[in-house]
Amino acid sequence: YPSRILPACLDLGTDNEELREDPFYLGTPAPKPKGEEYYAYVDEFIQAMRRRYPYALIHFEDFETERARELLRRYRHNSFVFNDDIQGTAAVTLAAFLGYVRASGVP
Repeated sequence: YPSRILPACLDLGTDNEELREDPFYLGTPAPKPKGEEYYAYVDEFIQAMRRRYPYALIHFEDFETERARELLRRYRHNSFVFNDDIQGTAAVTLAAFLGYVRASGVP
């Protein structure tokens, strides 16, 4: 249902100096914030989403692994959050294993 999806992009900059200097770079030409400053931007977005769409599933895509883990840790108890790189890989692996068990007849 595309009418029920709201794509959002949090462009917090890049640490790639070559990209920042490229006149055709469409992103924010600033270094990414570090530490709590980074999470403050994400917190603001999550809070705004929860106010406007309290039951929305927020899918984190292409966050670095450590940041993705921290985001899941911060929000998993009060928001519907999902990271495909972490949880999606685990779900597909489990599905493959369960499919093998079912196909092989091994209990």
